[in-house]
Amino acid sequence: MKTFVTVHAVAVNNAGEYLVLQRANHRSDPGLWNFATGFIQDRESAEEAALRELKEETNLEGEIVKTTEPFWVDINRKRWVIIASLIKVSGTSQLKIDENESKAYKWIKPDDPIVSQSKGLEASFKELGMILK
Repeated sequence: MKTFVTVHAVAVNNAGEYLVLQRANHRSDPGLWNFATGFIQDRESAEEAALRELKEETNLEGEIVKTTEPFWVDINRKRWVIIASLIKVSGTSQLKIDENESKAYKWIKPDDPIVSQSKGLEASFKELGMILK
């Protein structure tokens, strides 16, 4: 089983809603909803990677509130080791998704039906304590 290490940038707005992105059609797992995600670069912390990925994929900036210990989910014979960071974004007016990465976005609550459709979303919410394990 291939293993990948990634970060989830779990952006939360002032209304307590969380930003999810729908993967572009030309990417692997097209249409899947997830947080802004990406790989950690050389000499970069998980928190720095989460902030960078959030900026690259959504043009949003924020402040780290909490970061999880690494955890993993197995999806389609791939193991995803994830480090999720909860990021408080102060303003959302500059939100602009990178259309090469995503085709849509939504602000959701942890009980949104989208969450149960994505193992990564659900696992990150659980690890951050937003939903019960």
